[in-house]
Amino acid sequence: MRSYRALTMEKTLLPLTPLSTLHIERHQLPANGLIPNTTIQHKPLIIYRGIFPAPTPSASQIEGHIAAVGVFEPMWRYPMYPDDHFHTTSHELVVVHRGRAKLNFGGEGCEGAVVTEVQAGDAVLIPAGVSHRLVEDLEGGFEMVGSYPVGADHWDLCYGKPGEEEHVANIKNLGWFDRDPLYGDNGPACKIERMRKVARACAAPRATRRAAQIFDHVTHADFMEKHLSTDEDQKHLRAQAREIDLLVANQRVAKPSVSTQLRLPIDKRESGIRGKRRPADAPMAEVHATELISTSRLSSPKRMLA
Repeated sequence: MRSYRALTMEKTLLPLTPLSTLHIERHQLPANGLIPNTTIQHKPLIIYRGIFPAPTPSASQIEGHIAAVGVFEPMWRYPMYPDDHFHTTSHELVVVHRGRAKLNFGGEGCEGAVVTEVQAGDAVLIPAGVSHRLVEDLEGGFEMVGSYPVGADHWDLCYGKPGEEEHVANIKNLGWFDRDPLYGDNGPACKIERMRKVARACAAPRATRRAAQIFDHVTHADFMEKHLSTDEDQKHLRAQAREIDLLVANQRVAKPSVSTQLRLPIDKRESGIRGKRRPADAPMAEVHATELISTSRLSSPKRMLA
């Protein structure tokens, strides 16, 4: 059983691998029977590879770092349950401090499941609803630090069985975070919510709900990284991310006179996205910010991304 205890730790930030060299994986997982995975909130499973420069800090040092960032609260040290399970009352962060293991995210029989090895220094941010289990302890002594958002309800355990539907319905009401639980203001987890803030800032009172949705999709890092495969596209994505960060930092609000261009990847499967059609010889299509400002019956920008 997990050791649930009041952790005593010194809140001290640790040196981290620079984001420019950190390997990050984001995964959207389809529903698997009664296991929702990421289909409710569409927040990706995020795997951080090697967040700490060698040697890997101790469990107490990792706990102190998480507590110092202040987004999550360390609660336990344990490997992981060997049965498929998920939480509906809270998101979960696990950081490996010892050993190496194979984990399953998505559940047994899930066509889009992520079965991967993690080792000391890796971390995984598991959104509520995502099934996870220990497949194999590869070296013996595998252990992680488990944490939950500060102020969150105590985590529950669901297994994708009949009778859990009411608990699963609660997932849609859970909030996300403005800061990454490990990197703080500039980490990969907070970018998801940051992009939505940019969309709200650019949603002038006369902007349409559809325009706001397009902007939100354009700035969704997971979608862009998934569909932009060439080095040139990835370079452009990084440049766009820097521009978005500046927009957020300066709290700029787009108006019809703004001439800033956004570049919208158009995928054949994303038929619901409206934008200029991509020429056959071009991987991207341009959408001007002024095209996001149009007439609407909506009176409040707060309703744009409800």
